Amino acid sequence: MATPPTHSTWLLCVAGQDDPELVRRLIETLALCEGEIQEQKISALHGRLTGLIQVRLPDQHAAHAWAQLQQLSAQGLHLLCRDPVSEPIRKRPLTLHIQGAYRVGLDHEIRLILESHRVQVDHYNQRTGAPGAAGTQPFQTLISGRTDAERFNAQRLQLALSRLARGLQIDLQFNDAALPTTVH
Repeated sequence: MATPPTHSTWLLCVAGQDDPELVRRLIETLALCEGEIQEQKISALHGRLTGLIQVRLPDQHAAHAWAQLQQLSAQGLHLLCRDPVSEPIRKRPLTLHIQGAYRVGLDHEIRLILESHRVQVDHYNQRTGAPGAAGTQPFQTLISGRTDAERFNAQRLQLALSRLARGLQIDLQFNDAALPTTVH
């Protein structure tokens, strides 16, 4: 029986020109080397780009991937460092269902709270209904995402969301079989 391939996890620090073609080449290089981007934080301002990218690669492709990535420096996207990460961050999948009375800006505030609680949103689906007799417009939001299993506090997230508006109904479920949990 063949031995499964070993992997390395890197934290890449990039900086350079805010050029979509260079970013595409970076991502394409990682994909062609069977890399998986586990997390990324990239910011752009005034034509410049900086960011951190955590990527997991098979060890057999790591040297080739690094050589290809270094070639991007000549075109304006510099890899400032490549630090090994000892253990990948374990992401815990979750589903969040919120419903209540809609108001302008509520969806943005929900996203800000999720970001501040380290929830990486994969899908965000919001529907609003027709205003009722009292003039309030109902809404339903279904969010699926992932969070850092080690540092996430479900009760704090629920408390922060419940402060956005009176009467919000919040249903948070974790979708992993190992840790079945529901928080209402």
